[in-house]
Amino acid sequence: MRCMLSIFLLIASIGAVLADGAFMPPVDYTRKDLTEPCQRALLFHDGNRETLCLFVDYQGDANQFAWVIPCPSKPEVSLTTAEVWDAAVACYRDMEIAAWQRQRQQRDTASGGIRGGSLTQEDQVTIHQSQILDEYEISVLSAAGGDALLIWLNAHGFRTPNRLAPILQQYTDEGWFFVAVKVRAETGKTVTLHPIRLDFTAAQPIYPLRISTANRGITDVRLYLVSNTTPAHTLEKSSYATGFPISAEVLAKYPQLTKIIPQLEKKPFCITRLTEQLIPQVMARLDDRLAVSTQSDLNSYALIPYSCQAKTVGFAEALVADNRAEATFAIQNLYYYYSIQPRPGRLPDESLTMLHDVGKRLGQPLQQQLISYIDNYIAGNQLLQYTNGAQCEGAMILLSYLQAGADPAVITCLERAAGNQRAGNEAINSLQRLGTPESRRALFRIAQSDSSHHTGAAFRLIYSLEENEISQPERIGATGELIILLETGIAVGDAAKRGLNLLKQYSEQDYGTDWPRWRAWLAATPHDK
Repeated sequence: MRCMLSIFLLIASIGAVLADGAFMPPVDYTRKDLTEPCQRALLFHDGNRETLCLFVDYQGDANQFAWVIPCPSKPEVSLTTAEVWDAAVACYRDMEIAAWQRQRQQRDTASGGIRGGSLTQEDQVTIHQSQILDEYEISVLSAAGGDALLIWLNAHGFRTPNRLAPILQQYTDEGWFFVAVKVRAETGKTVTLHPIRLDFTAAQPIYPLRISTANRGITDVRLYLVSNTTPAHTLEKSSYATGFPISAEVLAKYPQLTKIIPQLEKKPFCITRLTEQLIPQVMARLDDRLAVSTQSDLNSYALIPYSCQAKTVGFAEALVADNRAEATFAIQNLYYYYSIQPRPGRLPDESLTMLHDVGKRLGQPLQQQLISYIDNYIAGNQLLQYTNGAQCEGAMILLSYLQAGADPAVITCLERAAGNQRAGNEAINSLQRLGTPESRRALFRIAQSDSSHHTGAAFRLIYSLEENEISQPERIGATGELIILLETGIAVGDAAKRGLNLLKQYSEQDYGTDWPRWRAWLAATPHDK
């Protein structure tokens, strides 16, 4: 209990909210938002059938509110017990310890020693089932049209955020059902609601996250998945494993699990712990299916993939969020763009298009936020504890993806960053990524400077000329720059060969390395040719 209390205090301090549904207060409720300090769930998936047990704490001043949980098919709703969660946690812990002990024993045997381990519109809503279970009034319903459910909730006395309408539209378009729960709870204190069990058909494990877009701040998700798909790894193979086959010996210690999931006694299952901190801008872009993680040698379920459009676009949107927790979370995760940057290469076209759209939609506020972060790092500002090189490089990468045009402020920021020993290399990469005449002029200025990255800037300029369609006027100007870079030896090796080929291509001349003849040709050529 002490551990759980500590977790509660930590999560409450960062504003964690519901992750498996949306809390909706009455329409006349005007006090502080409902929050869910510690959200937990046990998910059991066997073939095409899922059991989802939700363990939810509530904190707020409303004594009546709605809890809406989407399901991909019509669910059966019942109650379970809080002991089931404790059993799942303990079962996972036992399997983790046993696997670690086997791994250590194998290492010790191999090494010969011991080493440590580490309508009305309402007519469009169909009520399939209504029941009362303890403090809950439960309705299982489906809706036709994105606004129908929202109107139904409001008509029944509950205020529903308008921002939830597009998410509800997605669910209804996909034919999902909804469990609408009216909850009556004691006001002014944190209470643990009676755990709810949902059984429904699902081809693969489902955990409803999109609906949590209605909540603000950071969502802390803790999920234990019991599935009949054994992960391709255990701790014997990888120290990063999170899933373990459940042994008969351990299962016998926790009859609470076999009581609600009798299949556990009939065939092998594994238990996997999934944890994640998410923000609404990311959750809005998910499809609620658990992903298959194939990072490195791992092959198991993950709540969402590390590299995905939901994070790529969601973090960018959150940087200018009104909610401070969301904006801070996005800043703290700027290193994400550094870690997903293909080397060499670029993001998929669809992701690039979506980021360009975000840049156009959010405009200057988003650009200024990134520029400010980069400048803080370059200036050595230690006021921001999360200011570090990887995050600065991530900010520059994102800035180049957002900026499809030639904003002088962006060019100036990246040119300043090119003089920084740690950030300089990514700054010139980002200028190359912009691929505009203005960014190429900046690369030329850096190449002529005394920056430690001047040779790299020459490379990036030449590559940018190769990668992009260059107008005839710019070709003439670029010819003069190439002559300077090649004659002075700033461009060397492969870049020098490519630069010389560009000279021949742009001028339709071949003077080799006779630089006086190149300069004479350039002087005699009209620059507006």
